[in-house]
Amino acid sequence: MTTQVQSYSRFRENLKTTKRILKGNPNLLLGVILVTFFVIVSLGAGILDKANDPKCEESSQIRKTNAIEKHGKDKYKEHYAVVDCSPAIYIKPFIRLNPPGYPENLKNVPPNATEDQIETMRAKERAETHISHWFGTDLMGRDVYSRTLHGGRLSLAVAATVSLLVMLTAALIGIPTGYFRRVDNIVMRFMDGLMAFPSFLLAIALVAILGPSFQNVVIALWITGIPGVVRIIRSLVLTLRESQYVEAARAIGAQPLRILFIHIFPQTIAPIVVAGTYIFANSILTEAGLSFLGTGIPPTTPSWGNQMGESRIYASISSWTIFFPGLMVALMVLAVNLVGDGLRDALDPKLRRRG
Repeated sequence: MTTQVQSYSRFRENLKTTKRILKGNPNLLLGVILVTFFVIVSLGAGILDKANDPKCEESSQIRKTNAIEKHGKDKYKEHYAVVDCSPAIYIKPFIRLNPPGYPENLKNVPPNATEDQIETMRAKERAETHISHWFGTDLMGRDVYSRTLHGGRLSLAVAATVSLLVMLTAALIGIPTGYFRRVDNIVMRFMDGLMAFPSFLLAIALVAILGPSFQNVVIALWITGIPGVVRIIRSLVLTLRESQYVEAARAIGAQPLRILFIHIFPQTIAPIVVAGTYIFANSILTEAGLSFLGTGIPPTTPSWGNQMGESRIYASISSWTIFFPGLMVALMVLAVNLVGDGLRDALDPKLRRRG
């Protein structure tokens, strides 16, 4: 019982601290709200865009056929329940109808119809269906809203995977590198060699060698993101290893591994997390750039980058196809950078005292 009370008290203290940090840092609060919104929308893309689900339609048709066979065509409706394939009523506006810009029933078009008459029919079709396509459609008739939702899920998955891998790998490399002098000279020369190449060009080269796919894009961004974070952690460890409490631990005979994990590693967590937010934002931009050039995520899988890449030729006549994915990239990068700046201000004691 005592343990539960202590855990609850600790939880309340952490909650109060979090509220105080968010209240004192509006940029961090705004960034957290935006990031949370994007994450929820991306994770719920399959729900928000559930309309016209083939499995649902197939299941409904099978049940209808079974009801007809069992009860006959006259009475099957009494035993057949019509199931709405969209998950809820509020999802109705998200239902994808036929692409606007094309007459739904071409059989009614006269064989000698002029271009003006066909264009009138197309305009009428657009007027009737544009509400169902919030972001419009591309030139192939695909719903831009639907592709933006699913593209956001993939872009965020790439960024999250890369940032976690970079933070873990950089910590495993940077902490021993900064503490052991002999390892420092070898590892940092290798990191300097990687940083000699522009990160974006190196990512293009790696994806060109490995081939365009989700896994290969993650590998390329992971390799290009490690050197910068390793240098940050290494410089911090160089300062910490000369601090008084580390020297005191050495004086009482503490082993190097104990010093690294008990005394140095906890002091590097905050800078690693802050660096991870910038890696997250940079990964979104780099993935979008790779996919825009056609060397990132394959066109068969929607992402913000390849959406813009497919639309760049027709941007002058269908600007919405490139505007909405670009807007999502800009807002997401802005939100993550706001979170990174806010975390740096909240976790850095010097900046906190200065504020």
